[in-house]
Amino acid sequence: MEPRKKSSKSSNCQIVINMEAPEECRIGLLENGRLEAFDIETFSHAQTRGNLYKGRIVKIEPSLQAAFVDISLFRNGYLPFADIHPEYYGYAENKKRIHEFLKNDQDILVQIVKEETHIKGSAITTYLSIPARYLVLMPGTAQVGVSRKIEDEEERKRLKQILKACKLPEGVGLIARTVAEGVPKIEILKDLRR
Repeated sequence: MEPRKKSSKSSNCQIVINMEAPEECRIGLLENGRLEAFDIETFSHAQTRGNLYKGRIVKIEPSLQAAFVDISLFRNGYLPFADIHPEYYGYAENKKRIHEFLKNDQDILVQIVKEETHIKGSAITTYLSIPARYLVLMPGTAQVGVSRKIEDEEERKRLKQILKACKLPEGVGLIARTVAEGVPKIEILKDLRR
């Protein structure tokens, strides 16, 4: 079966959809003949990695220094101490015990970093990141940064200047992704507004 091609409004963009296997859908975004994005969705299991959830703490395990969070999936999510943002414990160095700052039935905003399996719940974090095409929005981190894979110092400086000029709410940071290298300022700013 040949992949179906669907043109978008722009003549240089194409969306390629391949559903050769009935339980799997592959989607690619081509721009000027170059693959810009690719995703595989299996219908037997919806992908949850990267999703954000408002969860509720159902169990705190002081011996593991972790909490289990109900995020309305089949199993509770696992939240280790290392993945708890300092805003939850007031940046205090002496608050090292999880049960001192988290409580059962407390609401908490989390993101899935590892899919659940048939025996374990999802690994979750409170360090949130919202990726776009050229940027990653980082609530709770008031810094701007550039991907380490961009090695050209002039380009790194240019991207940092663009990011620093962006008007962001207090406590929100941005990272320029590797694909932002060489992209015009106007395109990067459009990405932020999406």
